[in-house]
Amino acid sequence: MDETSGPLLRLTGRQWTGLVLLFALLAIGFTWLLRPLVAPAALAEPEPMVAVAEPMEAPAAVAADPEPAVAVAEAPLPPATPVPFAPDFTGPRIAILLTDVGDDPAQARAAIAALPAAVGLAFTPYPDVRTLARAAKADGHEVIAGLPMQPKSWPRVSPGANTLTVDADGPENVRRLDWALARVEGASGVTGIMGSAFTESETALRPVLAEVGKRNLAYIDARASGRSAGVATARDAGVRAAANNRFLDESGSIAANLAQLEAQAKREGSAIGYARPLPATIAALEKWAPTLEAKGMLLVPPGSLAK
Repeated sequence: MDETSGPLLRLTGRQWTGLVLLFALLAIGFTWLLRPLVAPAALAEPEPMVAVAEPMEAPAAVAADPEPAVAVAEAPLPPATPVPFAPDFTGPRIAILLTDVGDDPAQARAAIAALPAAVGLAFTPYPDVRTLARAAKADGHEVIAGLPMQPKSWPRVSPGANTLTVDADGPENVRRLDWALARVEGASGVTGIMGSAFTESETALRPVLAEVGKRNLAYIDARASGRSAGVATARDAGVRAAANNRFLDESGSIAANLAQLEAQAKREGSAIGYARPLPATIAALEKWAPTLEAKGMLLVPPGSLAK
């Protein structure tokens, strides 16, 4: 080595090692002094994740079309009081009720067209009479639902399916009542078809007439039996009631029976006659009705005489 070289070149190997160690310690110290006080978030070691079970939310309810609100009466409605028919009239009143209307649609249409609106029409529930009942109501006739009732000749003679019978319990007879009313739309009252046995049983009548009262309907007893308990049972249940006074076309001449009906109305103030929608009967009633005014009498709907 040339003696003219600088002082560092003349250091021994041990001295070089010491210098290297010194520089290394200085570098480490300098790095430590420059470190951040808080470790960068990116370099922080992530904490272990802990699974937390959260309550599952119930699925949202699917919005359905709302059902129409149905008014539910808290107590049975009292029998409706009808609007008085010709309240200023003080003379005798006569009502005519045609029964079994609808068995022959052509006869039913003829009766609707030919007879005064005050003549009531009692429809049988067996054929589909809804269109005829609507037509009768639109023409101003009072619509009455005929209820098949057990006759004394039962079961050999029967008015048809869903007959109200003495042996059936109350709920079953009410179900049969509902069936008949559903088939005779717009009825303001009910009457019997046959029924000589059923109307003699107050026990059988009571639940049926109680339901009739809840529906604000009138009951007109056909008097299939002279011992019918229908009117008394109906009124005891708070149901407006009336009764047939004479069958006009079952025996004797129609003219003679109408004269007897007029005489009873003059004696008692009112009377109800039952008839069938036969061509001869319709013709006789059509001819007779216009004569009442001159006699000081008034033809009225049958239900208006129920009290």
